[in-house]
Amino acid sequence: MTTYVPKNPETIDAENFTEVLNEFNEVFGKEYTFYFDYNYPRVDVHCTSDTTADGYEIWYIADDGHNPSVCEDVYYYPPHPSDLLDRLEYGIDDAKVYCEIEQYEIAEELLERLRINYDNYLFELEDNK
Repeated sequence: MTTYVPKNPETIDAENFTEVLNEFNEVFGKEYTFYFDYNYPRVDVHCTSDTTADGYEIWYIADDGHNPSVCEDVYYYPPHPSDLLDRLEYGIDDAKVYCEIEQYEIAEELLERLRINYDNYLFELEDNK
């Protein structure tokens, strides 16, 4: 069992993205940074939209410096925040992310994962009694 005691997600200010992200990073041992405006530094992952030659909007999640793979990275609709976080969880512990998904949607997904972790923590405490 971990020695870190996670905060009850109900006590975290859901409208304070920094607070939510800091708790997520602490609980899961990550160092994620999100940028939501066009004035961002070099990033590791892009979650953004683009327009095809025939005028359709597509979305993609791609590593910086790599062309998106149509089969793995491209979405017809804005990806769900869980799609982005699932992509980050596979071997990426320290990532700077440019994201065009709304900030509050990312915060909601982070909080949902914190809730699940907190529930698991409480069950583990019960099992160890």
